[in-house]
Amino acid sequence: MTDFGGYLARSDFMVYIQPPRTGTAPVATPSPTAASTVLPGSIPGEGPVLYDRPLSEWRAEYQQYGWMAPSATSLHIGVYGGLGMHIIEAWTNQSDFSDISASVDVREVSQGSAAAGCVSVRHDVSTGDYSFCILGNGRTWAAYNYVDESGEWHTEVLLTDATRSGIRPPSQWNTLKIVAKGNQLWFIANGVVHGSVQHTARWEGAVAVSVTTWDESQDAEFEFKNLIVRALQ
Repeated sequence: MTDFGGYLARSDFMVYIQPPRTGTAPVATPSPTAASTVLPGSIPGEGPVLYDRPLSEWRAEYQQYGWMAPSATSLHIGVYGGLGMHIIEAWTNQSDFSDISASVDVREVSQGSAAAGCVSVRHDVSTGDYSFCILGNGRTWAAYNYVDESGEWHTEVLLTDATRSGIRPPSQWNTLKIVAKGNQLWFIANGVVHGSVQHTARWEGAVAVSVTTWDESQDAEFEFKNLIVRALQ
């Protein structure tokens, strides 16, 4: 690996230690860069399990910007505080998941509010993904992350940073789920639908978990378990 990011592959998962990105922490009322339409449609039913390898089997990795380490039942991901936005991502080696549901249990181990633990679908480490996150302050938000023609990272907010029903304190386990079918995405936490959008930027990719920090003075650590990917009916 290099100081500018690198890859680690093992069986059916990969890890990326991401260098600083250009970006800011979510605010209470951000504006999307492109329109996203709230959908009233029914959530598709779930089918067979496509991926459920225990995160405790994923490999430890330590780098300049942070680390990840499995425990007996889960995976811890930590990001060191520093200049700019830092993120560490770990994702499935299978990169053609399209119409699926993806869920993970997540809780914050550190106490920082300017941090997020996320699950992502249609993920590609070099081009972007759709993410649903719980922040260290207990709020949730969803975003489309992408790279423009000049190689700069951007975030389009799909669900604004807000306090929503059904969320436990971030230090407790919360289950985040994304259901993606065609150009429709639903964002669900602990069984409560937090929002749905229509978006046409990405159609397939890996499933990922990640930790981001915007705090230059404080490290961030989240714990993940029970990553499950299912087909849709």
